[in-house]
Amino acid sequence: MLLKMDDYYRIWYEGKKFDFKVLEIRESTHMWVVGSNEKAKELHVRFLKPNEIPDEKYYADLFDALKKEVRTGRFAEKFGKNILEIVFQFNKGVTIRFLANNIRAEIGTRVAETVLFMNGKEIYDELDRLFMKLSKSQTDLWICSDFNENV
Repeated sequence: MLLKMDDYYRIWYEGKKFDFKVLEIRESTHMWVVGSNEKAKELHVRFLKPNEIPDEKYYADLFDALKKEVRTGRFAEKFGKNILEIVFQFNKGVTIRFLANNIRAEIGTRVAETVLFMNGKEIYDELDRLFMKLSKSQTDLWICSDFNENV
C-alpha cells in the first residue's frame, strides 16, 4: 500500500515500511507512451533507509515492495499515469531504474540489467553478480542477465 505521510510517502508491504521523499518528476529521455508522441515520466525518489537494516535485506524487500506497487498501478494513481520508471540511488553512486518488468543499475557508463520475474533477494544477488562480472572486464560497459549458470 502506498500512502502520503506528512512530507514523505510510505510503502507498506508485508508488515515492512519503506519511506521515501519525491525529488522530482522528470520527462524520460528514452521512453514514450505507446501510441502517442507523449514522453513517459520518471519518478525520482530518495529512500529513507534505516541504518540498522543491512543493505542486502532492505533492498531485497524493497524490490519486492516496488514490484507489487508498480504492477498494481499505485504509483501511476498517485503520481500520474505516465510514470513508467522509478529512479533512486542505491549504495554508493549506483542509480537504479525500476520498471514494471525489469531493473537497470548504472554506475557511470557501466550498466547491469535484469528482469523482475525473480523475488527481491534473487534480484539483489543477480545485480551483485552482474556488477562483479562487469568489474572483471575492461571492455564491457553493459551487461544483462542471461540466466545461464555457466556464465
